[in-house]
Amino acid sequence: MAAVIVCSVLLMAAVKVCIGRQFTCSVSKADYLALRNGFINAHIGMDTDFNFHKFLRRCLDEDFKVLVTISLPIWTYVVLFIFFGAHGNKLFLF
Repeated sequence: MAAVIVCSVLLMAAVKVCIGRQFTCSVSKADYLALRNGFINAHIGMDTDFNFHKFLRRCLDEDFKVLVTISLPIWTYVVLFIFFGAHGNKLFLF
């Protein structure tokens, strides 16, 4: 029974450490280069001038556009809210 408690305590400590590292530690250069070389070998081949950094930036930019894009109705609502609420009208968001 004591071994189960020790294992659960160690597991919780490991989870806390992993969560902390996720937000504080960056990827090391060696890990990045290993990931880059593995991706190129698996998907493209060795004899090409593929730019992994450019590919990664492009993918992240596309993901960012999807996450941050604001639709036209929301833009219209915000602009009208700013214009009509600028002179002290008692407008509320909802």
